[in-house]
Formats: sequence, C-alpha cells, structure tokens
Amino acid sequence: MIKSANVLPLKYPPITCYEEQANILSILLNDERTLPWIYSNYIHSEVYEHQGQETKVHFYKIPCDWLKIDSVPFSLVEKMGTTLDDFLMKAIDLGYYVRFTIDAFHIPSYEVDFHYPHHIMVHGYDQSKKKYHIADNFKLGKYSYEECTFQDMNNAYLSGVQEKVVIKNPVFNLISLKKDFKYQFDIEFVSNALEAYITSANISLLHMRQNEQHKKNWQYGFAQYRFLQNQIDNLMNNEYFSGIRSFQFLFDHNSMMLDRIAYMGNSGFLKDSETHYKDYTVINKKCMTIRSFIIKYALSPNNKTLVKAKSLLSQIEESERKILQSLIKDLRLQISR
Repeated sequence: MIKSANVLPLKYPPITCYEEQANILSILLNDERTLPWIYSNYIHSEVYEHQGQETKVHFYKIPCDWLKIDSVPFSLVEKMGTTLDDFLMKAIDLGYYVRFTIDAFHIPSYEVDFHYPHHIMVHGYDQSKKKYHIADNFKLGKYSYEECTFQDMNNAYLSGVQEKVVIKNPVFNLISLKKDFKYQFDIEFVSNALEAYITSANISLLHMRQNEQHKKNWQYGFAQYRFLQNQIDNLMNNEYFSGIRSFQFLFDHNSMMLDRIAYMGNSGFLKDSETHYKDYTVINKKCMTIRSFIIKYALSPNNKTLVKAKSLLSQIEESERKILQSLIKDLRLQISR
C-alpha cells in the first residue's frame, strides 16, 4: 500500500555544476560509510575537443561503486498499465530515487518558456498536497531541491512519451544505495591522482580503465586552466563560449578539495592539514571571484572585467600547483611510515 507521504533524504553537495554528479553526492552524503569513496575520487578533470571547439570542463567520469542503478523502459511501465504516479510512489516506497528525462517546459521551477528534454530526479511525494519532491539544476542552472505538482510531472512526462520533445533514452533509472558494499580510503591512489591532475596526465590506467587510455581529443587536469583562459579570450573576441558552468566547475573542484583535506586531516592521513586547508580557502575565494566576474560581464560587458579574471586565473593556477605539490609530499610521507 502506498504511503500518504514519503521523502528520501538528500544532503546538499559541494559539486553542483552538473546535475548527475550533484544527485549522486546528494544521495551518498547521507551515509558516512560512503565518505572514503567520495574523497578518493572527484579529483581529476577532463575537457573534450570537438571539431576544433573545446566543450565544458568536468570531473573525470567514473561509475559510482556505492550505487545500484536499475533501468526500466518507459514502454514497460506503459504496458504494465500502471500510472506514472503509482510507479513513482511505489519506487520511492521501495527506497529508489528515480531519475528520468522529462520536458522541462512543464516544470515551473525551470522557469523556461520553451520545450526541451532534461533529466530530473524525484525523491519524494506527498499525496495530500499532490506534489513531488524533485532535484535538478533549475532556475539559472542552480542545483536545488524543489517541488512540483503531480499534474506538472505527468505533463512533463507525457510530452516526452508523445514525442513533443526528443528523448534519446526513455528509461526510468532507479537508484539505490548498496547495503553491503565496503570501501577503504586509498591514500596512495589519492596521491597518484593528485599528481596526475597537476601534470595533466590521463588517469584512466589508475582507474583500471585500459580502454580509455587512447582516447583522442581529450585533455586532463591542469589543462583546464588553458581551456578557461581560452574561454575568456573567446568572450573578449565575441567567439564561441561554452558557458558559465566551466567556471562553476573550478569553484566546485576547489570546494571538494577543501572537504577532502578536512576529511584526510580528521582521519590522520595528513600531518599539516590546517595549513593546506587555509591555503586552499584562499584559492576557493578567488575561484568565486572569477565566477562573479564572468556573471558580471554577461550582465554588463566590459573587457576590463575579463582582464581581471584572466589575471586571477593565472594566480590560481600557480598557487594550486604549489599547494598540491606540498600536499602530495605530505601524503607520501604518511604512506612511507
């Protein structure tokens, strides 16, 4: 029997530039057992170049070992004769977070006046209010937890089913946390991953993903700084600009590093965690300033703003390299003991 209301827990994540990673962390951070895995990952970055144009910078993508994901095609739910509401509520009652593609036009939180497909995650419902609890990058691309009515969700879903928008992969992804999985923090892996990050190395072999070691047109780690400098140049010259998210990524990456340093210090993996944390806090504030510069330029174009952003970006790159070299040295001293 379906409950009157049920909301699965989410905890606001340090990474919000891309909804898929934000959703994963929102789920994981509710369980302290996942912290060793979280802080052993989300280190490396990558940028893909397509037809001479580089796309957005993002974290190196790896499957989350803590999550179990079952896919149910839209067509199967339709043939079972169940309604969308029954399916979503029963899935949530079984402990599943449900991620699928809808037409964003019908969900008020997006605040858009055009039709386009986008993933959304449903993590709760309230039958008395006839509302769902949802998570995504909504208004202005900001990740948040919102609500929508049953009717809005049905309209958004049916718009995809009826092909008013093109949905490439019409499935419900049922996401749940594995109960018996275990993972120990891997200090040696983290040290090597940080080294690969500052040397712009392909990290695929560290992740035992040999099939990706020969990927073409990909750049890694600190190559992100050249990409971001190029993005600012493109803005100055009114050329291709991939958007604000890559600059949000820079802030998110540094926020994750701060959390990782705090975790490693509290867990005894770092000797001088307070110094590393203090140094990274300075960088993090500068990353926030750069993001503000890009937003300011979008509202009131002035190349002087971009010149300041470029200068600050160079400072961040130089500072982060020095801090990470010291951090890696600290980690390797702990490994050798």
